[in-house]
Formats: sequence, structure tokens, C-alpha cells
Amino acid sequence: MSVIYWIIGILTGLAGQQLCKRVKADTLGWKWYHWVIAFLWYISVIMVVSFIGQSFREGMPKAGGMSILIFGGILLVVTIVLLRLVYYKSFFPNKA
Repeated sequence: MSVIYWIIGILTGLAGQQLCKRVKADTLGWKWYHWVIAFLWYISVIMVVSFIGQSFREGMPKAGGMSILIFGGILLVVTIVLLRLVYYKSFFPNKA
């Protein structure tokens, strides 16, 4: 499980680096609520991964499987909605 946290840390660092690069270049036109939504989404991802990993580690694979279905499914739907309705215009300004 520590490998997953290590991978999440690496991906977070890379994403943060690219985000800072776009903010400094002023190519990212986010409002304050975009930052709040992104932060809450990130915290939700960490919570879901931690809960699933902890369930499997404690020897409760049924709880881990159900949490993948419930929390993972909800998070997937929320991610698609956020990317399409909120962040698409800032990532692809010419196509929106």
C-alpha cells in the first residue's frame, strides 16, 4: 500500500509543478471557486484510495470491494462532470 501512496505523491508533485507552471505563464484562467473545487476533489481522491487500501489491509475484501463500487463510482461521475462542465474551458479555450 505504501507504493500506492508513493505513486500518488509523485503524481501530485508532477501535477503541482505543471499547475504552477501554467499559473506563472498566466494561461490558466481559474476563479477562486475552481481552486476550492479542485482541492475538495483531491482530498476526496485521497480519502477513497486510503479507505479502499485500509479495508483490504484489515482483511475485509468485501468492504473494500463495495467501497470501490460506491465511492469509486461516485468519484468517477463527479470527476467527469467537473472536467466537462467546469474545467474544460480553461484547459481547451479554443474548443469550448
